Amino acid sequence: MIIKSFETKDGARSIDNLKITIDVTGSFVAIASSDNIIRIRKSMNGKVVAQIYGSQITSMFYTLDNKNLVVSNLDGCVLIWKLSSKIKVFKIAIILYIRV
Repeated sequence: MIIKSFETKDGARSIDNLKITIDVTGSFVAIASSDNIIRIRKSMNGKVVAQIYGSQITSMFYTLDNKNLVVSNLDGCVLIWKLSSKIKVFKIAIILYIRV
């Protein structure tokens, strides 16, 4: 999947402040954008399977077991999101909130 741009809530197309991370298997791509939404997409077809609403995301990565997505933001917070093992559902719940 090649990402050229994406459409924001207001319909604008942008790649500002784009952050991308790929899970260990290469099956899913997490894309954070300037609209402060992390979209988890299937690598093969680009379909959005989950969205996480954040604020000023600075970095993110999948854990090696692919069970969590770790996200840091400009506020100094580190959030660990638990990802469901059911690929179609991706129930996301915050399991740790650290503010430094």
